Amino acid sequence: MDVHHFAVKINTAEVLSGEPFAMVIEAQDAGNNPVQDYSGYSHLIVDKGMISPVLAQNFEKGIWKDKVIVTGLGKIKIRVWDEQCTGEVGLKVIEKGELVNFPIEIKCPGCCETNIAGKIEVFRCIHCNEIYYVDKFGHVISLKHGKHSDIGYVKHLEFKMPSDVNYLNHVRNFIVGISCEENIEQEKIAQIEMSLDEALANVVEHAYSFDPYQEIQVEAWLYADKLEIVIRDHGRSFDSENTPLPDLKKHIEERSVGGLGRYLIMKFMDDVKYCSTGHTNELWMVKRF
Repeated sequence: MDVHHFAVKINTAEVLSGEPFAMVIEAQDAGNNPVQDYSGYSHLIVDKGMISPVLAQNFEKGIWKDKVIVTGLGKIKIRVWDEQCTGEVGLKVIEKGELVNFPIEIKCPGCCETNIAGKIEVFRCIHCNEIYYVDKFGHVISLKHGKHSDIGYVKHLEFKMPSDVNYLNHVRNFIVGISCEENIEQEKIAQIEMSLDEALANVVEHAYSFDPYQEIQVEAWLYADKLEIVIRDHGRSFDSENTPLPDLKKHIEERSVGGLGRYLIMKFMDDVKYCSTGHTNELWMVKRF
C-alpha cells in the first residue's frame, strides 16, 4: 500500500516557544487509512523559526510519536515530507520569556556541558559535536545529534600562504572565525587573534624580509579544551634562548615603536615554543579554554 500523505496531529493549537510538546505523524493512503508497513523517515521543517527534531524516523506500524520543540512567535506551519508525500499542521507559538543580552552561558542539549553563545546563531558543541540553535530568548534546541570525537580534536586545519602582508588579515580572520564557531570566550579569541597576527608578521618581516614569494605553513588543531597553532617558515632563524624579552616599562618610557610581538605572544598564549631545525623554523602556540 502506497503512502499518499502524512497526517500530522498535535494535542494543542498553542505552544510555548522552546518548550516540548507531543506530536504524532501517521503515514496514510489516499483514503486516509494508516499504512502500517511504512518504515521510511520524514523531514520536519517550519515556515519560520526553528524546529527540533528535524528528522522523524523509526515509525511503528506507520506511526511516529515524539516530543517536538519549535522557536519563534506567531502562527507557523510545520511541514512533514519525504521524497514522495507531504503533510502539515498549523499552530500558534507564544513566548513568556524575556529577551536575553548576549553573550550567555547555555547547556548543550546533547552532553549538557556549558558553552558560550555570543549571538543568535546555529552552533556546534566543542565537547560532543551536537549542532543546536540559540534564539533571542535564550532557548536552545538540538538540530543534529553529535558524538564525541574518536580522534581527540574537533578540527584540524593545514594550509600554506604567501609571505605577503596583504594575506595576514585573511588568515587571521579565518582562524578567528573557526574559533568563534566553537563558542570560545571573546577575550580568549582576541588574545588568539593578536598572537597569531604578531607571529605571522614576524615571519614576514624578520624571517623573509618582506619577500612575498616565500611561503608560510600554518597548521592548527582545535580541541574541546585548547587550540594549538604551529607556524613554519624556511627563512632566517631567531635565537630565542639568548634573546631576552623586552623590558616593557623601559619600552614605554622610551616610547619605542614595535618590538613587542614576542612579548605579547608569550603573555596571551598559555604555551609557546620555538625551534629551528635545518632550514625550518617552527613556532608552536597553545591557548587553553
